[in-house]
Amino acid sequence: MAILLVTPAFLGSKFCQHAEGAVLLQRARRGQLQVLPLFAEPCLWDNEPWLRRTQMWPTDGMAVSEHDGPARKRLVTDFARRVRDAVDAPATPGGNEGRFDKPHPTHDLHRMPQTGSRLFGRRQELTLLDAAWDDGDTIHMPGGLLALAEFHRTQDNLDLALRDLDEVRTIVRRTGMRLFEVDLEQTRWHLAKNDRGSARKTLDKAKDLVDSMDDGRRRPEVEAVEAERNSA
Repeated sequence: MAILLVTPAFLGSKFCQHAEGAVLLQRARRGQLQVLPLFAEPCLWDNEPWLRRTQMWPTDGMAVSEHDGPARKRLVTDFARRVRDAVDAPATPGGNEGRFDKPHPTHDLHRMPQTGSRLFGRRQELTLLDAAWDDGDTIHMPGGLLALAEFHRTQDNLDLALRDLDEVRTIVRRTGMRLFEVDLEQTRWHLAKNDRGSARKTLDKAKDLVDSMDDGRRRPEVEAVEAERNSA
């Protein structure tokens, strides 16, 4: 069970939105847990598609903090009863799995799509990324964040690029993905910072991961980054 205290700080947290929210929603769709959000403080929670798919409490559209003392206590007590009833309810197998929730013989989560270094004018790709976010499928998010990190790096905005990479690593750790593209982009980031020693280490990590996957098709991508490092 996941209890969400929905506040402006919650909506403003990239970790909650990019990592926790997507993982919780995906597990809820599989029937592995129940998500119980509590509208604690006034905020535009209904702007978030994945939150709109949950049953928000209270149901009157007002945050708990907007009610007077007795009403606030009653709402919190009622919410506690909902939590208790959910805990006591017998577990039921989930039957609403997303199309990317099941393994597929031709789909490999380690081979993320590459959108290139320029996002301007790529309306179709951006539309797909928006749809993936609305759908709540976690596996699309690292690909979009990696593309954003690459874009920020090419614009010499290395602080934003590093932030994007950190968010990708957070998702990767929580979902168990093995994405060598993260280390490749990190290598390019180190090269942009003229840190050849760190670039060597992250490039070696990418090589080791590709070798462990036995994916010869991805080897040219690693070699291309290595060529960039050697020519830097």
